[in-house]
Amino acid sequence: MENENRPYLKLTRFCGDEFYPIKKAIWQIFKDDESNINELWLNIETDFGIVLHEDTKELEAQPHWELQFRAEKLNVSDLTKGFRAEIQCGYSDDFFNGSLANFYYCEHEPSDNNVIEILATEGNSLLIRIMGEITDINYYDGSKPKNKILVETWFEML
Repeated sequence: MENENRPYLKLTRFCGDEFYPIKKAIWQIFKDDESNINELWLNIETDFGIVLHEDTKELEAQPHWELQFRAEKLNVSDLTKGFRAEIQCGYSDDFFNGSLANFYYCEHEPSDNNVIEILATEGNSLLIRIMGEITDINYYDGSKPKNKILVETWFEML
């Protein structure tokens, strides 16, 4: 790859890995004083892929992954090294009581089995690893195994 130190969104598909350079990774906490349920919002935007397979080259996609983890009394002070959160199902019928995770490629699909881990902190920046699974980005009929998504990069506070 061009620059091994550059952060990438790695998409593991049935035909191998694809890599998309990360353009922006941001985080924010939204507070709901009435319910004490707060939301950690993570947003990852990528550029065009630099390692693709034949079936995705012509799609010219720039993936975008958004995760919203909701928890009671979640605060910025909780976001320290070792913090771990899971979003098992990317779509909740009752969003106000659940979390949400969407992966945008050509269409948007919920990402499931999401794991969010804070590896380090530096001021308002968080080094976060996120893993999840989605329906294959080019075979929405379920005929291919689920894709695995991996991001490990510094997120800046919005």
